[in-house]
Amino acid sequence: MLLLPENSDVIPMMLPSKIAFLISVAVLLVSSVNADYWEERRAFLEGEEQLFMGSSNQLSADEESANSILMNAKNSEFSVYYDNQLFPPARHFFLAKADIEKSKVFNILKKLPKGSLLHGHNTGMVSLGYLVGNITYRDHLYICVDLEQGNLDLSFLVGFEFAANQPNSSTECQWMLMDTFRQNFGREAVDQWLHRELSLITPNPAEKYPNGDVAWKYFDKIFSKVSGLFHYRPVFIDLYLQILKELLEDNIMYLEIRGGLPNLYDLEGNFYKDTDVLSLYIELTNDFKGKNPDFFGARYIYAAHRLIDNATFMEDLDKAREYSKLYPDFLAGFDLVGQEDKGRPLSDFANGLLTLPSDIKLFLHAGETDWEGLTDLNLVDAVLLNTTRIGHGYALTKHPLVMQRVKENGIGIEVNPISNQVLGLVDDLRNHPAATLIAENFPIVVCSDDPTYWDAIGLSYDFYETFMGLAGKDADLRFLKQLSMNSIIYSGMPESEKGKALDFWMLKWNQFIAQDDKKNPLAVIARVRSDVPLSEMLSSSVAFCFAAVFLTLIGVNADYWEERRTFLEGEEQLFMGASNQLNAEEESANSILMKAKKTDFSLYFGNQLFPPARHFFSAKSEIEKSQVFNILRELPKGSLLHGHDTGYSAECQWILMDNLRIKFGNDAVDEWLHGELSLITDNPKGMNLYDLEGKTYADAEVLTLYKEATDEFKNQNPTFFGARYIYAPLRLVNNATFEEYLTKAQEFHKQFPDFLGGFDLVGQEDKGRPLSDFAEGILNLPSDLKLFFHAGETNWQGMTDMNLVDAVLLNTTRIGHGYAILKHPLVMKQVKDRGIGIEVNPISNQVLALVDDLRNHPAAALIAENFPVVISSDDPTYWDALCLSHDFYEAFMGLAGKDADLRFLKQLSMNSIKYSAMPTEEKARAKDIWTSKWNQFIKQVNSRNNANSQYLTSVNSVTVI
Repeated sequence: MLLLPENSDVIPMMLPSKIAFLISVAVLLVSSVNADYWEERRAFLEGEEQLFMGSSNQLSADEESANSILMNAKNSEFSVYYDNQLFPPARHFFLAKADIEKSKVFNILKKLPKGSLLHGHNTGMVSLGYLVGNITYRDHLYICVDLEQGNLDLSFLVGFEFAANQPNSSTECQWMLMDTFRQNFGREAVDQWLHRELSLITPNPAEKYPNGDVAWKYFDKIFSKVSGLFHYRPVFIDLYLQILKELLEDNIMYLEIRGGLPNLYDLEGNFYKDTDVLSLYIELTNDFKGKNPDFFGARYIYAAHRLIDNATFMEDLDKAREYSKLYPDFLAGFDLVGQEDKGRPLSDFANGLLTLPSDIKLFLHAGETDWEGLTDLNLVDAVLLNTTRIGHGYALTKHPLVMQRVKENGIGIEVNPISNQVLGLVDDLRNHPAATLIAENFPIVVCSDDPTYWDAIGLSYDFYETFMGLAGKDADLRFLKQLSMNSIIYSGMPESEKGKALDFWMLKWNQFIAQDDKKNPLAVIARVRSDVPLSEMLSSSVAFCFAAVFLTLIGVNADYWEERRTFLEGEEQLFMGASNQLNAEEESANSILMKAKKTDFSLYFGNQLFPPARHFFSAKSEIEKSQVFNILRELPKGSLLHGHDTGYSAECQWILMDNLRIKFGNDAVDEWLHGELSLITDNPKGMNLYDLEGKTYADAEVLTLYKEATDEFKNQNPTFFGARYIYAPLRLVNNATFEEYLTKAQEFHKQFPDFLGGFDLVGQEDKGRPLSDFAEGILNLPSDLKLFFHAGETNWQGMTDMNLVDAVLLNTTRIGHGYAILKHPLVMKQVKDRGIGIEVNPISNQVLALVDDLRNHPAAALIAENFPVVISSDDPTYWDALCLSHDFYEAFMGLAGKDADLRFLKQLSMNSIKYSAMPTEEKARAKDIWTSKWNQFIKQVNSRNNANSQYLTSVNSVTVI
């Protein structure tokens, strides 16, 4: 519980000007203790920087000058967008694209030599403008349209075909020569219509694509629409050459393109089989290289669809072997593509993939999902199958052993930011899981997937979103340099060729830095070290520290399945609650619980009605119908450790305004409304606690009332263990007022040593002063006055999230929210080592717009690694949620994934006592009371199940606040 300050005056002038939050506080004369703090803080931040991707790159003097130009442009944009919701990476790409293109940073990135594009599909890489403005104007092109009442805007495109004569029409659509179609409806109108039909672009993406499944349905339809264009040999040739041309214009020197091999035809009656098409790819690539010396080359990844049957899959494997023998220098490897959530899992194909020769590398799509414990297990099979790279890897942070294998084996992660946003995985790109990978220097490469369909050709748009959104404020030229080199290091080229490619890229990098063109923002001269051995570039800048199970390499197929079982057991052992041994009665109750949970997952998997994936306001009624929820309502949850005193009031009574005036009189109601609808008060510095006899109460008297009320409630409710108070003034105050707060905190601590839990600072972090502003005063508090700091309740990286660093350095007992913690590996280490509780508030974070789909909440990764997490509810009054039951449901079903069971819930409840502010001996007594309630709960679940009863109750079972 939190106590509001008596003095809540706010001085607007002390608000940091936009991004002034970033300015370091200069401390000149401080005590020796405080001086140690600032030195420790500096060392801590340096340590985190050294872990960051690209930090090991040493920039020359001229590169430093170029970096200064780049970072001035970047900081200028952060200044423009901080304090508002227009920051491009925080908005949908369709709405932000125009602003991105105006960006000085974006125009620098367009010129940047990006190395390679390693994840792009053959039918989705040419510019939309070329597809519509060139290809659809070719002779002999027929269009098949489902015409609705002759109205073009209501009509649907079915497909295209190049033919000497009009194809036969069907019930599905009407074939028409493209020239005739344009004559009928007008050239401009048809071109606009084609732009809509051949892309996902829309002015209202949230309305048109309310979830990922809807976006994928539109996406898949586009592939079927355009396929007819790619089978006509003359157009196939032009499309591929145009792809290479556009990539080169975006300063990309190498391509690994993936897809199937279409059977081509021409109008002379010739048909071309798959090997002919592969041979044509090689011929066109070599021809383009010959004419464009700045282009290094291309390779092909043969990709089957993951929805195929076993017989077709075995045929595709035979084709891959044939292609590898015929074109060993052009075929990079093999993949399986298509929407993972709808396709067959990699485990279905494992036996076949294990039969491929070792020289056919795997580049497997895996983890392009937010379903934990289901589709994301493809990540486990991908690494066990020795994949060279992972396509997307969006769910990677929920799998610590997969992360370890990725780091140890140098498995490249093909991150596709805009694709992941457009296809409904992530809303705000600052929340993309790859931000965590970047912070720990994982082997990532940035790719663009199918940029035709969101009109983002090349890599510049995805580089912008990564540089500005995923990598945060402080990522600089060193990061971009590493990102570009990674695209060569983790390519499918032989090692000897990678060395040549890096030399080739370095020449382009030198030219980029050295350009002396007034139009180029980087008008400086620099040199890049070219004497760095490839082996040094391949090594990680910082060793990855992770306790995990050592696994043997893949042998025969039987060994694979044994290794897979061991691997999954290893991940389970890391999961929160895994060490809890359930007795027979608990196992029985767990069976009942998990049966209900699996029923819910079966009901919602494959659609987007899963409650944690929806906003709480729209999902609440569904949650309350759930048998899981009703079990959770009875579950003894232990303690509620993060709740604000104004956020737990009872529900209100609705009354017609006319009736209110009749009952109390116009004057009285108007006077009351003036008080309710304004900040005007006779006692602006007081807490406005009063009674009808006219008495007002000072702070200490209010605490006395809280304590007396708590004691009275305990006496009347023997199963309630107690409560403590955390004094929490607002963080948006001046220094003098803050000093008053510290004085009060110490006074309260002396007066109420057994009731005052500790001290905190509250209010919106992004708008308030940073913890570093208050560190001097906080360091002077007595050591027995515990701290419970709000920190990291933000998605601004390198800015507000620095509060996490100060929280742990100031020795906080718990961290409120900690939403941004995954971007701070050293903070995570401190939290784990010191047992700093993380107060996770899922619904609050969603309602207050930090996260959209709760399956994407960063705490999912903390749960997967058994961090000291407690579930709290923040201010549930304002979203009409029960004390903890709704948040427990979201955590159990959404954050923890399919396989989290009673052991997880048991640990979650015990954590709430373990990480409370109670003294050790009091925790032991509280644990005993909780254990008794837990045993009763277990018996109740089993007995009610035996009686085939429903779980309908109003009990919340919170024993400590």
